[in-house]
Amino acid sequence: MVRISELRDHSEWLATVSDWILAEWPKPERDRSAVEHRMMGHGPHEGLPLALIALEDEAPIGVISLIHHAESEKIGRPYWVDAVYVLPAFRGRRIASELLRAAEAKARQLRLPVLFALTDIRAFYEKQGWAAVVGTTAGATRDVVVSKVFS
Repeated sequence: MVRISELRDHSEWLATVSDWILAEWPKPERDRSAVEHRMMGHGPHEGLPLALIALEDEAPIGVISLIHHAESEKIGRPYWVDAVYVLPAFRGRRIASELLRAAEAKARQLRLPVLFALTDIRAFYEKQGWAAVVGTTAGATRDVVVSKVFS
């Protein structure tokens, strides 16, 4: 059975989860320390950054992280899903959907009005009730900004 929990409560898995992110989205300027800070550092918005992990038999199998992005605040988009990742062996079991629902619940709990995500898996988000943000472009043509508004 899969359980979703805050990464802060399972810090022993921080390095493992950071390595997943580095392997999936490599950037020369990003190291483990930077990834760890984006998942469990301290930001200007209370409660963020925040990472949730999916655990099966107490081992991590997936992660989602939420951040406050100061630069995007200038354009009215401060709160973002920074990463959604599920180990390949566990894909196809709706774990990413469970992680996203848990992140949405946390966003509501933190009283965030809206979340944004830059993604190349638009259909995944749309199935969860997210919508493409009209008039946005990203460096890669396959990437799109999506959002979900919380009432």
